[in-house]
Amino acid sequence: MLDGGNGMNTCNKSLTLIGVLAVALSLLLMWQTFALQAASVVSAPSTPTPTMNEIVVSIVVDEYGTPMTDFVSPPLSDTAQNTLVPTILSLPASLTLPVATPISPEINPNAVRDANLIDKWETNIEDFETDFPRWACQTLKDTSDDGFERYWGKDDTRAVADPVNSVPSQWSAWVARGGADGVDPTASDYPANMDAWMLCGPFDFGTHSKMMVEMDTWLEIIDTDDLLFLGASTDGNHFTGVQWKGPWNSDWMRYHIWFNGFAGQTNVWIGVAFHSDADDERAKGAWIDNLGIWRYTMPENTCGSVDAGNKGIVVAAYEWSGDKQYPIIRHGDTIAVDKLVAANAAWMRTVFEQQRGVVHVRDYDRMVDTLCQHNISVLGIVNHQTLVRQDFNDAGSVISYRTAFSSTTNFLVRHFADRITYWEVWNEENLQPSPNSPPYVAPALYAGLLHETYAAIKNGNPAAQVVFGGLASAWGNSRDYLADVYNSLDNDWGAARPFDYFAVHPYFDRVHGLNPVDYMHSDSGYNTIVDKFLQEMYNNDDGNKKLWITEVGWNSAQGDPNVACLWDIVTTEQEQATYLKSGFDILFNEVKLWNAPTVSAVEKVIWYQYRDTGLAYEQVCGTRRVAGGLQTQRVYAPEAMSAEDVPWLYGLHRTDKRTPKPAQCAFAAYPLPCQQLFLPITLRGR
Repeated sequence: MLDGGNGMNTCNKSLTLIGVLAVALSLLLMWQTFALQAASVVSAPSTPTPTMNEIVVSIVVDEYGTPMTDFVSPPLSDTAQNTLVPTILSLPASLTLPVATPISPEINPNAVRDANLIDKWETNIEDFETDFPRWACQTLKDTSDDGFERYWGKDDTRAVADPVNSVPSQWSAWVARGGADGVDPTASDYPANMDAWMLCGPFDFGTHSKMMVEMDTWLEIIDTDDLLFLGASTDGNHFTGVQWKGPWNSDWMRYHIWFNGFAGQTNVWIGVAFHSDADDERAKGAWIDNLGIWRYTMPENTCGSVDAGNKGIVVAAYEWSGDKQYPIIRHGDTIAVDKLVAANAAWMRTVFEQQRGVVHVRDYDRMVDTLCQHNISVLGIVNHQTLVRQDFNDAGSVISYRTAFSSTTNFLVRHFADRITYWEVWNEENLQPSPNSPPYVAPALYAGLLHETYAAIKNGNPAAQVVFGGLASAWGNSRDYLADVYNSLDNDWGAARPFDYFAVHPYFDRVHGLNPVDYMHSDSGYNTIVDKFLQEMYNNDDGNKKLWITEVGWNSAQGDPNVACLWDIVTTEQEQATYLKSGFDILFNEVKLWNAPTVSAVEKVIWYQYRDTGLAYEQVCGTRRVAGGLQTQRVYAPEAMSAEDVPWLYGLHRTDKRTPKPAQCAFAAYPLPCQQLFLPITLRGR
């Protein structure tokens, strides 16, 4: 069910062939069920048009002192990647940097701060909107010997708003605007024989564990010997970083450059340089804006080895407000944390999803660290929302996709190595958009993706545990999918078994009903509908592996006038709470390892989901109810819901994310019964 907003699913369906009419009716009902599932994975909420693409580059220095780069989720062509290369540049011996006191982080007096949020990031940002140069980037030099003085200077020809807060921008810095012989970029290209440096620092990163520089760039370089460079130095002379060599032509793009090995150092300089040779192959060169020097301090409490309990909740990492997305846990809004604590949740399951092209780890750092402060661990999901590219099911590009996906996953696992131990690879990979369509990710392709991602996760953190992507249902077609994955692992991947835990989503379906006491016991020859997966695992030498139920839940929309095609698969709020208790009882107490019938197989159960949502009618039921344009964006506030929105009320809380439902009490009290009295409500107000 889970996707970029808050996820969705109903369940797959087993067909009973009782005449042609019964088959046709079953197929129609099943298509509606699959249409819901398809919406969760294929139709993510529309996102605002980004102001620019963003790229993450991680720089490491090998044992010989040679810098190497790792592109993390880059929307760059192979040619562009080949011209963005790691290098070391040195300042001339004649240039001596001034002796200066290390610069302290900048405090924005207008920033919204929240004492309940653990935010261990600090920064200095040069946006060129005020006096320049100023204290952070105070040193500007032309180190060429051609008799001219031209270096970086403030310019209003081009500028770009910060994509995070959309603050308007008028100024940026151009390569040759400053100095006694500076030129106007509207009248001239950049000159020949340039060696222009902008030096920022020094910075004291002695108490920090990570360091990253963000920089927005606009580039036009023709000559293959001309270049833009960004690097870091501990001696003020030799700078390790990356260079953009010509030919290069790009509109504004944000780079996140992670400098591994510089955190922990007490005297670090950041250098931005531009070099041109003596020939006449000139162009407009480089503008830079929003140059940010970021550093992170590991909190005292980390949850990498914490296992506080056996129940958790699916929570979307981002929420919509108007046409923008914001982290669900952020400065000024930690309601979700308070509600998770009140629900006695031990785990939050969430997708690491890209925003504007990359996964913004600062957003997740704040979420993870704040949750850890309350003894709540994170089950991280990497799936189709983690990368921009969506060719994961294309046999022609599968190798390239796996490489990019595993590289991004490795980066995330390394970054959160002390704080997140459990990673789930994909979500409902066998979900079918329609009854006769192939699985969302073909079993053979998922086997390869899982194999390569498993290696990337273990490389990033040997202690990490890999969870098989939760299958979309516990019906027979999901078992068939698991068998096909095993077959591919045996034939194509050396009989590897690249997961530590198996996961499945034992949802109801239209054939077997909503009550877990009925449908979870409906498999002939098995005690529960989960047992056949344990048998399959045992038959493939995985009999000792435990299970995580990474989604289960019920839609409490009965009585809502907009329930539409969901009319027969919704519950009341009280039924939802009752089914939670009985479903959890079955999963925790009745599901046993196939080869050890006295050993419980289910370690964790994750409830779907934190709060109620609404879905566009055509996402749920497949056709438009009224004329007009398609509405594909989720809504989370009752006043925002329209007549076309179908209630997706799986939450423990209502859409305001504050008001608890009876299921919240059932979840919080489990395994004990809820003792709280809930009065009837009118669903229309949600």
